[in-house]
This record gives sequence, structure tokens and C-alpha cells, in this order.
Amino acid sequence: MSEPAQEHLNSGVARMKAGRRDEAEAEYRAALRLRPDYALAHYNLGRLLLQQEKTEEAVAELREAIHFQPELRIAYSSLGHALKQLGRTDEAIIAYRAELQFEPRCASAYSNMGLAYQEKGDLSGAVAHFRKALEFDPGYAIGHTNLGIALLLQDDVDGAIASQQEAVRLDPTLAKAHFNLGNALSRKEGCEPALGAFQEAVRLAPQMAVAHSRFADLLAAAERYDEAIAEYRQALNLDPKSVQTWINLGANLYMRALTEKSRHAAEAAKEAFEQAHKLDPHNKDAAGFLHDVNKTLRPRSPFVWPRRK
Repeated sequence: MSEPAQEHLNSGVARMKAGRRDEAEAEYRAALRLRPDYALAHYNLGRLLLQQEKTEEAVAELREAIHFQPELRIAYSSLGHALKQLGRTDEAIIAYRAELQFEPRCASAYSNMGLAYQEKGDLSGAVAHFRKALEFDPGYAIGHTNLGIALLLQDDVDGAIASQQEAVRLDPTLAKAHFNLGNALSRKEGCEPALGAFQEAVRLAPQMAVAHSRFADLLAAAERYDEAIAEYRQALNLDPKSVQTWINLGANLYMRALTEKSRHAAEAAKEAFEQAHKLDPHNKDAAGFLHDVNKTLRPRSPFVWPRRK
């Protein structure tokens, strides 16, 4: 192996760890100019391109890595992720299955196949692969939470709760497990038990917009409207293009406007509904609520109860 090529690769890995992606990419490409058959350079470049959402280019680089070093197991997993992002789930499953040739008891490969089957809508296939992953690694917390998600989609609420609780037990820091536990608990036991799970999810992952939004949904259902409004606003700070979150924020502000006879809250609700309508002009809920709040804001017009939930 060319020593200069390896030096460029090592430099690229170091720069990647430091978050200097452009410099890392330049180093990987320099390594490949010196040695076009350098599988590890193709692999690292492919992973970087995948993180940059240059998914087609990533697939090409990862295929090159496998071409030059077919036994490079980690490349098959990354190739599967890239293909799944492109919606090519059958090809992704083939890539994950190829990884098992080199490590037949690889729990993550079975779990990744489960996710691909789930994306195809084959929930039975997904559950079977998640269970296979856990057969080989019972302590695999992510495997338990993935199984729980699939079980909930099959309406096996008790099974979903048990799986998410096991994931939380194995890894109390896994925000995804707390979030999905909240979803499962809300299906069976109502708001209060689920609130604690969502609260822990947003504590562990404050940048998870969907967790703030779901936490807000449950707070609103528990009639804790001020807290719900704060959580919806936090969710929108993180994901300002979520139409449903704008609608939910507006609905809670409108509720405050009606109960407190607050014009200020009604105007804030109108702004939220306008944002939702701007993002999705065909959304009937956004248009309907906007119509209602505009009636409320007419001079000398009495407050009217919204026609929609």
C-alpha cells in the first residue's frame, strides 16, 4: 500500500472526527488519486457523502469499496443505509444480508433488515428480524425499541410497552426508547403515564422536535395548555416546517383565547394558522381554523367555539 495514500486517509479520518468535513473529503480524494483501488478510502468517502445527503454518490463509493475489498463487512451496512434512504429497500436488504456472510450472528444486521422490511410495510417480516437480532444479542437496546415500534404498528400495545420498557432498562439514556415508550403508553393508559416518558425523552434529546411535539400533545390532552404551548414552540424552533405542529400550536392558543377572552392569544393563534396555511395551502384544518379565528377577531364579534377539534 502506498504510504502517502494511507497518510491522506489517516488525515481524513482525523479531520472528520474534528468536524472538518470539507477537509476530510479532500484528504480521502487525495488518497484515491494516489491509489484508486484503496477500499478504505472509498468506504470513508462514501460514509462522508452519506452524511452530506449526497446519497447516490455515496452508493457509488461504497460499491467501489466492496468491489476492491469484498470482505470489508462494514461497507455492506453503510451501503444498505444509503440504499434504504433512496427507497431501494429490496437492494438494502440484499446489502444487509451480505453482511451476515461475514458475521452470521450480527444483531445490527438483522435489526437493519427489520427496519427495511418495516419500511416495505411487511410488519411480520420486520418483527421476525428484530426478534432474530435479540436472539443473538438480548442486551441490544436499540433492537428492543425497534421491535416495540413494529409491535405497536401491529396493535400489540402490551408487547410494545414491554419491549420499550426493556430498552429503557438496558439503556436509560436512549431517548428514542423513552419516546416510543410514551407512544405505547398513551395508547393504553392515557396521558399521565406517558407524560413522564416524553418528558424524559426531551430531557435526553432536547433537539428532537418530534418528542417536544408529542409531549405537547399529551400536555394539551391533560389540559395543561400553557406547558403544551411552550413545547409546541420549542418543537417549531427545531422544525419550523411542521404543518401539524403549527396547527396544534394555533389550536391551543385559540383555546386560550376563547377561555380567557384574550385577543392577544387569538392573534397569536391566527399567526400560527397562517404559517400552517402558507406551508400547506390545501390543508383543510389550517384553512378552517383560520376562518374561525378571523371571525373571532372581527370588531365587536363574540368569541365562537371552533368547529374542529
